[in-house]
Amino acid sequence: MIKNRGLFIYDTAMHDFMVQYKFRSALHLAAVFTEKIAQTIAQQAVDLVVPMPVAETTFTQRGFNQTIALLAQCPNVVSALAVIDQAKGHQVRRNRQNRMSVQQPFGLVADLRSKLRNKRVLIFDDVYTTGRTMQFAVQAIRPAQPLSITALTLAR
Repeated sequence: MIKNRGLFIYDTAMHDFMVQYKFRSALHLAAVFTEKIAQTIAQQAVDLVVPMPVAETTFTQRGFNQTIALLAQCPNVVSALAVIDQAKGHQVRRNRQNRMSVQQPFGLVADLRSKLRNKRVLIFDDVYTTGRTMQFAVQAIRPAQPLSITALTLAR
């Protein structure tokens, strides 16, 4: 397992923020955290930042990938993961048992695999709940043979 650092605690205020941001398509709210995220990542010893992908249906509904929007001020962002199981769905709509029973939903984007080799990779996601999504991301990235993999989330 990989250790994840959450910048903020997922409390009532963060929950309310996420509801507005993700589920009411308030993309402009990403600006509240982009500078803090960029500063935190700049302090890490990483070469590439890999945002957590969203399913096509989620992207179509929202019109944006919330993790990519939060990384707007970060250099070296590489969308190396893709959702291969479009039934991945919204984690917030699943209970813990259902989240833990999901099969690997991610795959590496073939053209970007070589970019990860021998690089220090940081996986970024918005919210860390059970850790299952992050585990899947790590499992999907490992075959590319990065030098290291670390994780950062906005909230935990």
